[in-house]
Amino acid sequence: MIWDSWDLAFHDNTANMAAYDLVSGRVNVQENVIYFGTTEPFQVGQDKYLSESFLRPRMARYRDVDVTVKLQIVSAAKTDGTDEDTSRWFGIAIRALRAHHWDAYLFYIRKDGRVEFGVRGNAIEKPPPILAVSLQAVTVRVKAEGDRVQTWVNDRLYHDWPDEQREFIRKGDIYLISFATLVRIYEVEVKVKKWYAPLLRFVKRFWKVLVAIGVIGSALGLFDLLSRWFRYSTH
Repeated sequence: MIWDSWDLAFHDNTANMAAYDLVSGRVNVQENVIYFGTTEPFQVGQDKYLSESFLRPRMARYRDVDVTVKLQIVSAAKTDGTDEDTSRWFGIAIRALRAHHWDAYLFYIRKDGRVEFGVRGNAIEKPPPILAVSLQAVTVRVKAEGDRVQTWVNDRLYHDWPDEQREFIRKGDIYLISFATLVRIYEVEVKVKKWYAPLLRFVKRFWKVLVAIGVIGSALGLFDLLSRWFRYSTH
């Protein structure tokens, strides 16, 4: 729709690393797919292991965003040296402060299929898990518009949550976060809400109409000129 204020800000399905800002962690590109994260945790305490990686799309900060990521969780860090800790996850943070990516809305999916949405890292809702997350690609999506946040997995709505306290009604960054998991990222799409987007689309379409009218007018003028020349040359 021409009056839809949502506009495409970023799309990448070719693993173009120039479009990303690597904050920390390990990233490599193979066969046009981003391999993101690591399953090799490092010790940060007596019995706590942590391994995080972040990607931040290089764009302006926005308040109203709609982020879709197609991904596959390949593997997770091991807890006792033999078994994977399937509670490790991949997440999308939106409206995040640049200085602290946890100060945001966070939607994440664990290797065991559990899907959660939280604020400042605290889970608010935990719907039923998604099956076979580690065996196939899934598409996760999170959208924030005003004080309403919605999430989807494979086009299924999982959360429709109103931020009644309006904690994060502000512009912020977008982060893709890998927590002790190795993730294949196949595609990333970001849409943002811009008040001037409908006007910009109208101007672009109106300009195309003017160009088309100009081309048609020039063609008709040339045809008329050639017709006169032909009539003149045959007399």
